[in-house]
Amino acid sequence: TKAAEEAADARAVSGDPGFALELAQALIHVARLATGVRTLDVASDPMIGAPSAALQIVEFSDFLCAACQRASKMNPIFLANHRNDAVFVFKHFPLDTMCNDKVSRMVHPGACHLAAASECAHLQGKFWPFHDRIFEDAEHHKTTNVVDVVKELGLDAVQFRACLSSGQGMAAVKHDIAEAAKANVQSTPTYIVGGIPVPGGRSGSRQASPTPLTDAPKGPGRS
Repeated sequence: TKAAEEAADARAVSGDPGFALELAQALIHVARLATGVRTLDVASDPMIGAPSAALQIVEFSDFLCAACQRASKMNPIFLANHRNDAVFVFKHFPLDTMCNDKVSRMVHPGACHLAAASECAHLQGKFWPFHDRIFEDAEHHKTTNVVDVVKELGLDAVQFRACLSSGQGMAAVKHDIAEAAKANVQSTPTYIVGGIPVPGGRSGSRQASPTPLTDAPKGPGRS
């Protein structure tokens, strides 16, 4: 019901630990049903774990989404229980009309730029440190550039700028947005566990067009 959705929204926004626990329990439940299923192209995406792992968990996220920030802290806890049988994949779904034509209005201006920047960090093998650093202080970075993070992580600044200016990073983001459409992703974060969608974001973050969407190599370790 609408009242139930609004209550869930409030819990997500407030950071209620019980809400995170329920999301984790939902992921565990779906994981038991979804081993071996593959539905999305993740060949060049940042991932934790072996690509051939029995269970594939894909998260569609937005660096400026508060629920995604909390999920980024929960994900390692969930994965700790599936070290040997799961691969975790990160994909982008910024709620920013600058690059995402699946959202009906601007929600998180600057999210597309951060997503593209993270892909440029990924090309230098530093996606996860970049991911962690941005989620630690996303508000600071949404209105400024990420030069400080580039320096902090020891990235090649010339290569990083070339990646951004050429559109290479943004192309990867738009590929993820197209993949999101296949899975009918409309909120962030949304997990695709063995092909089964598990929305983890508040319903108020569902900013996609009301028109129904189309149904739907990195080695082990963090890269």
